[in-house]
Amino acid sequence: MNDRVDLSKEIIFSSSDKSLSNQINKAEKEGKIKKIAPRIYTTNLRDSERYIFKRNFFEILKWRFPNAVISHRSASDCSRSGGN
Repeated sequence: MNDRVDLSKEIIFSSSDKSLSNQINKAEKEGKIKKIAPRIYTTNLRDSERYIFKRNFFEILKWRFPNAVISHRSASDCSRSGGN
């Protein structure tokens, strides 16, 4: 298991690993990351939380629902397919 928080990622998820949790808390206190939702942090301190969520929507879903399956191609685009 990686024992360091990857600050190069835009989204960081909390961990039950005590060492990683401590690193996340330290990074937040130092202003390197900010909490944008329960157990979700970002290194992007410039953009709005709305745009950060939008860009990382499927990564967040994958983390929150690890065994879920998207059943339609248009779901990944968050839009309707070309039909009516």
